[in-house]
Amino acid sequence: MTKEEQRQVQGEITSAVQRMSVFTAQLYYHLTREMVEDYGREAATATIKKAIRSFGLERGENIRANCLRAGEEPTISNLHKFYDMPIAQGWSPQSTVREAAQGGEEKDVIEDGCTRQCTFADYWLARDWAEIGYLYCAVDDAIREAYNPQINYVTKKNIIKGDDSCTSTSSYHK
Repeated sequence: MTKEEQRQVQGEITSAVQRMSVFTAQLYYHLTREMVEDYGREAATATIKKAIRSFGLERGENIRANCLRAGEEPTISNLHKFYDMPIAQGWSPQSTVREAAQGGEEKDVIEDGCTRQCTFADYWLARDWAEIGYLYCAVDDAIREAYNPQINYVTKKNIIKGDDSCTSTSSYHK
């Protein structure tokens, strides 16, 4: 395959992932909006939180299983390597992996960031759905919890909360 053909295929993949991202944001919006209308904000919020956590835990378990099946350890770097969706094509993330020493203990640290607008946030903010849309973001913590409970995940900034980007730090004690 020529470099031009490779670029074309990559462009098609990126376009497909971005379209699926919009589709996912739409589906979440319509499902959660109907839940809020039918059950009220408080009851719907509790159910949405449970569902997102379950969804994230299942994803994390599946990513962990794929990692272990490949004979790899469930480290932060391998989370990215075995991630269950092509995140780079949908969100243009920027990750920095570094070794850090804390109290004499070595640990891996990854700083993740989405520097452009988030497809989900764009969709939900345009529909005044930021409060319920933000509940979805808890999926990231649940994924890491199931993948490896030794990973400490901390959200620093979030577009849907009004920040200019989404950034987080994950650390893994060796």
